[in-house]
Amino acid sequence: MAGATLAEGLWTLLIILAVVLCMLLPIQALPSETPRDAAEGVARQDSAPGASTGNNRSKDQASNSQELSFVEDMIAGAFARVAAQCVMYPADALKTLAQVRGGSAVPLSITPALLIKGSITTSAMALPAGAIQFSVFPFMKRLCTSLLPPWFSITFIEMVSAGVASVLASVFQSPQELLKQRIQTGLYPSFASGLVTLTKEEGLAGWFTGFLPTLARNMPMVVIVFTSFARLKALYKTRTGREVSSGESMLLGALAGGVAVGLTQPIDVIKTRLMTQALSSQTPYTGPVDCMLRIAAEEGLHTFYAGLVPRLVYIAPFSAIQFAVNAKAKQLLLRRHSPRPLADHARRD
Repeated sequence: MAGATLAEGLWTLLIILAVVLCMLLPIQALPSETPRDAAEGVARQDSAPGASTGNNRSKDQASNSQELSFVEDMIAGAFARVAAQCVMYPADALKTLAQVRGGSAVPLSITPALLIKGSITTSAMALPAGAIQFSVFPFMKRLCTSLLPPWFSITFIEMVSAGVASVLASVFQSPQELLKQRIQTGLYPSFASGLVTLTKEEGLAGWFTGFLPTLARNMPMVVIVFTSFARLKALYKTRTGREVSSGESMLLGALAGGVAVGLTQPIDVIKTRLMTQALSSQTPYTGPVDCMLRIAAEEGLHTFYAGLVPRLVYIAPFSAIQFAVNAKAKQLLLRRHSPRPLADHARRD
């Protein structure tokens, strides 16, 4: 039994690595620069004719004022994630219902009440996942940029940073996904009932049912979305000479999310099947690899893309909303950092 469990874990890790490696080429195709290039660019600007000590000080002051603290990144990320989760919850419910196993006792009629069932309580559980993803990503990016040799591209650094953020966030996201999908499919009548039933029948270990498939989906998903969004922002700034607005963040976020959906859909189907198989009267899957092989053999490869349209309708706007809300929240927080103009001090004096 232990050997089988170890084999399942190893196969899942191989799937994760394969998906992430498949993303290297398309993401590397986006514009990028090495940390040394960036440093040299700043140095050239500072050494340009006419640059003065006063200008350098103002640049340093402006740079410091444009950086949020780790806690502020957590606040902005948590708010962005919960907002996106609440707004797009009905589309997520449709996606889940489309992916459950044949013979499952899912509701025969889909009503508005069913589509928003558990939306507030389960969305609140997304707070820590959003806080971690949006704070660990920039933190790791700064850390890796300062520690790694200059020949590592910024794209590689962003992928590593997003991977670390996804692993940490999955610890909180896996229980949230489990409760959310079991409520959506009617296995639990309410959030409170789900908490009690899950803990009573499966113990604390039950909270992490489907953790490996969740991680296998989240890692490539977060790496693709966050890295693609960062590279698209860099491309936009290079072409226009300015930062993206909240509205433009929505468009770039939707594009990054749409790409990620198509590439991670099979893993999402496996995760949903494992988390909701208690609904089915058929022989249970023993793990993610068994689930993958039996879906392919019994239902065909096309089943791995069940619920693709509902998930695309869910994830693309979800990514758009979370990046737009995060950008707006960061703007509001940055206003607290902005130095008061000298003219204001003069007027007050």
